[in-house]
Amino acid sequence: MMSRLSDIFFAIDRVAILLEDQLKERSVTEAEFGSRLRGGSAFEAQRAFIEEYVDFFPDPTISSVLHESLETSKKAQTLVRRAMEQILTQQEEEVETIEKKLADSANTSST
Repeated sequence: MMSRLSDIFFAIDRVAILLEDQLKERSVTEAEFGSRLRGGSAFEAQRAFIEEYVDFFPDPTISSVLHESLETSKKAQTLVRRAMEQILTQQEEEVETIEKKLADSANTSST
C-alpha cells in the first residue's frame, strides 16, 4: 500500500473517499475534487494521508520503519528547498551584477 501512496493520484483518490460525505454536502464529485486539488495542496494532502496511514499501521515494527522513512523524506524535502533557495539567490546576484554592468556601460558611453 505504501508504494501505491507514493502515486499522488492514488493518494488523492483515497482522500476523496474519506471525504465522501463532505464532498456530497458540497455537491462536489470525487473527480472534481481530484482535479481541483493541485500543487502544494495535493502534496500536503498526500503527505497527511500517508502520515495517518503510518500511524494506523498495526505492526509497530513496520510502523516505526515507515515513520523513519517519512522523516527522511521530510529532511530530503528541506535539503531540496535549501538548495533551490541557494540557486535562486545566486541567480538574483548574477542578474544584479549584469544589470550594474549594463548601467555602468550605458553611463560610460553617454559621457
